Amino acid sequence: MSRFRPPTPRLWVALSAGVLWALAFPLFNLSLAAWLAPGLLLLTGFGVDYRAALRLGYFAGVAHHLIGLYWLLYIPIAVGNVLAWLALSAYCALFPALWLWLCARARPTSSKPVPKPADRREAPLPFGNGPIKFRGATWEALRELLEAGWLRRQAWLLYAAAAWTGLEFLRGWFLSGFPWNFLAASQSKLVPLLQVASVTGVHGVTFLIVWVSLALAVAAVAVIIRPHHRFAWKNELAPALIALLLIITWGVSRTTAPPVNTDRSLRVALVQPSIPQTLIFDPAESTNRFNQLLELSRAALATKPDLLLWPEASLPLVDRAAFEQLRALLRASGTPIIFGSDDAQRIPDRDPERYRYYNAAFHFDGAGEFQAVYRKQRLVIFGEYTPGARWIPFLARWLPAGEGFANGDGPVPFRLAPSAANVAVNICFEDNFGDLVRAQVEPDTDFVLNLTNNGWFGESAAQWQHAANAIFRAIENAVPLVRCTNNGLTCWIDEFGRLREVFADEQGSVYGSGVSVFRIPLLSTGTLRSPTIYHRFGDWFGWFCLLTTGLPCLRWIRRKSR
Repeated sequence: MSRFRPPTPRLWVALSAGVLWALAFPLFNLSLAAWLAPGLLLLTGFGVDYRAALRLGYFAGVAHHLIGLYWLLYIPIAVGNVLAWLALSAYCALFPALWLWLCARARPTSSKPVPKPADRREAPLPFGNGPIKFRGATWEALRELLEAGWLRRQAWLLYAAAAWTGLEFLRGWFLSGFPWNFLAASQSKLVPLLQVASVTGVHGVTFLIVWVSLALAVAAVAVIIRPHHRFAWKNELAPALIALLLIITWGVSRTTAPPVNTDRSLRVALVQPSIPQTLIFDPAESTNRFNQLLELSRAALATKPDLLLWPEASLPLVDRAAFEQLRALLRASGTPIIFGSDDAQRIPDRDPERYRYYNAAFHFDGAGEFQAVYRKQRLVIFGEYTPGARWIPFLARWLPAGEGFANGDGPVPFRLAPSAANVAVNICFEDNFGDLVRAQVEPDTDFVLNLTNNGWFGESAAQWQHAANAIFRAIENAVPLVRCTNNGLTCWIDEFGRLREVFADEQGSVYGSGVSVFRIPLLSTGTLRSPTIYHRFGDWFGWFCLLTTGLPCLRWIRRKSR
């Protein structure tokens, strides 16, 4: 029987890096931690073999995601929520593990002979009471890094930053994609920094954070190992800090430019019902849910808005007589509505009772007449669909999602009358996908609308993390983003990523029920929106980082084959 091996100090440091990484995101909001965690994690990989680096990165990733995704435990499905939390954390941890392995493989080494153990000397520090003795493989690896040459070291830092960014990009689309809590989202309040996303997408912000963090780590190593070179750290930090300063300066000038005057705006009334997910699951509660929505809608329509919004999956299964109450309410006020609900379409050439179901958003005009429907394209794996359920029927019987929803065909613009506003609609965590929102935004799009039900996660960090991720869609496309949610965050975000207004109930909680009215600026009559570089070329920077990450792998494979 093998004995239990307690965690090594190096493993504790890796776990600490993962925890520090998690603290950068809501609700902890220690955004400075994001500038420290990648560098700390990188240092744990010095002096160990490649397999050990892989393990250390994995444990750091597990620690990070278990903390960052704790809100999955709020899902009202016994056992299933724990399994989802553990499985998703274990999967996402593969990416930082691979990152640390890649960094270890690509780390530059010195061509000078490595000193023998007898040649190791004490390194006096410019602080403290005495010298610190450095011993072992970690000391040798750090010395080799500093002796490898400044240009090679800077190239390695750039590669490591690109590898982190490329692997994040890969996580965003691989296996249908999970683009949640990219490192850039931890800086959602640092608006000037975020403006680079209009060029590179969210991935440019991540790259810059990682680059600065790694440069800080190497600068700290230079101070410790070469204390007599008082300003050696400046050479390590200079390139990353200059890039950071230039980007923030440009971001400040962009966000402080005089606003473009517009002669049009739209008063939008948003209903946040805050219905617990357990009641949404209960068909017996459909009437009560519908009556609550009608009551909130009457209060909203009393403000005479130009548009009424309900969140995702808000309309319960009701009979035609009940639905006529909603249409009568719309006709009386002359106000159009956009709401979320399930949609069904009979499958042709099949059993008449066989339908395909969609998670959808509907647009009815001020006369209560149907105008358009958008069907969700990116579905949540195991939550909204079961992979392979159509070909392996027993999976649908065993797993909670059953056969699940079908994917929508593409974007559907909602054009509102009489305001003539053009609205790009998406549902739930679709506003996390930069490529999807980019495809929805047209030159005459006035704003992006996201309908969300975060009632699955109670009063947790999920709502705040979701909004922090969504902020980048506004910056990437230079278009306002309106979010109507079941229990937070109902808000609107301007084209620079600034949270302009956020709903809160009478107690000041973003999770409660109520109505909010926002005035959203529209494009001036006859004008079109100037496309950003990101809107023109998409995720070019993410693909560049991913390809850069893979190139050394091809070289290693070729060398191995020889």
